[in-house]
Amino acid sequence: MKKQKYKNENEKRGMKIRLFLHSRFYIPAFIFPLLYSCFFILSFVFFSFISKSSFAVSSISVVEISGKKIPSFSGKEISKIDVVIFKNGEWKGIPFQIDEKAYDSLIGSRNWALDQSFSRRADLSSGDGKLDEDEVILFMSKEMGEKATSFPTATEVLEVKFQDHYAYLLLDPKSFLKNDKKQIQYNPQTDSIETSGYKARFNLQHPIIQEELVIKNQATGALNILDRFKVRALLAIRNFFDFKVEEENITSRKVGYRLGPIRLIRRLAAYKSLGPIRVSPKVESDFLFYPYHIRIPTLLNNPVDGRKVLDPKTHGFAGFDFNKNFYGTKLYAEKNPTPIVMNGNMSVEEKNLNLTDVTWWGTEGTKGSMIVKVEWDPALTAQGVTCNLYYKDDAMSVNPPEAESGELIIGFQLDYSKMPAGKYSIYLNQIFPEESFSVGEIQGIIQQAIKNPSVQITKVF
Repeated sequence: MKKQKYKNENEKRGMKIRLFLHSRFYIPAFIFPLLYSCFFILSFVFFSFISKSSFAVSSISVVEISGKKIPSFSGKEISKIDVVIFKNGEWKGIPFQIDEKAYDSLIGSRNWALDQSFSRRADLSSGDGKLDEDEVILFMSKEMGEKATSFPTATEVLEVKFQDHYAYLLLDPKSFLKNDKKQIQYNPQTDSIETSGYKARFNLQHPIIQEELVIKNQATGALNILDRFKVRALLAIRNFFDFKVEEENITSRKVGYRLGPIRLIRRLAAYKSLGPIRVSPKVESDFLFYPYHIRIPTLLNNPVDGRKVLDPKTHGFAGFDFNKNFYGTKLYAEKNPTPIVMNGNMSVEEKNLNLTDVTWWGTEGTKGSMIVKVEWDPALTAQGVTCNLYYKDDAMSVNPPEAESGELIIGFQLDYSKMPAGKYSIYLNQIFPEESFSVGEIQGIIQQAIKNPSVQITKVF
């Protein structure tokens, strides 16, 4: 048989792709987990100076107390637990919630229990109504009150102290002090979330894609500043073919949710297809929405060594493509001490930004101030794999799908061709402070959002 001749390398790659679509055994076995890992990190890693700021009573932080920290409450019925404060001479209830866990057959371990289901899964985890060691009581630190000297009638009372502020956990009180104030509103029909700090809406056909963002600290009203959330990548597999990833190529659906006054747990399932063929296993991930921040935990299980199978031209990013409403806003970024103003034209300062090993960036201005922080696995940093900033400010750029032309993108990029095999934990945080901030306050605000306040718990009786 005469050997096939190709005009160029691209034609050769194209022929390999066509052969793949008609064959079930053409692709080497390692390609499938590789595509899965690349898709997973790009879609879920994004969506998580000396500070003069510290925790205060007006803090955006959420107090999270696990059952393990209060063993005398562990195993007790959740319906018999209340959280109250003493303020201005009287006892008051404050908004709180208790999130349970249960065994989830899909992941093979305990997972957050959901109240509502979007899917046909009949095995969604549900709690047993009792506080276990890995379950949590949540309330806002700024709701805490004064120290009390006399207490309500209850089987047991625990005092929670944070700085000079106090809250009290009651077990089986004689009367409950209900507070129905909700810090979070969720509309499952429109897939939109509104909290004290922000409003967000997601695409109904692609619920992994965020399409609206209104930051409540803006001074100009309720402007949506987001065109869309973008995931764009080129995966170049050595001696094989190039594979493009875009956010609309990722199949995602809502699984279920749990809504409380302090936190919304919104679970998504997603996978990646190549033509009609699914090339990655289905994964599920919880998006955690709090009043002033969004947190996305990600466990990256990378089964192959990118240094051996990926060409160095592999590249990709995930991030916010802001619309023109956001022009005039300042950008701060780690390792870049001088702020820049975004206006649709790449200035010399913007072109010279330090992009390497950058784990946070923040925007500040009248259109809205926010901070995005990635908690990068130290094991990756130790192996020379860094989290890098991705930035583009070009009003003339066209890169559909998008709602309007022009790109003002701030996000993160990763050189996946340098990533070794292994399991890595990465957390993405979007933070929306109550007010605008200076660069010197950024680290303090980040700590308020991502660090559980250090509280002292004392048994009263």
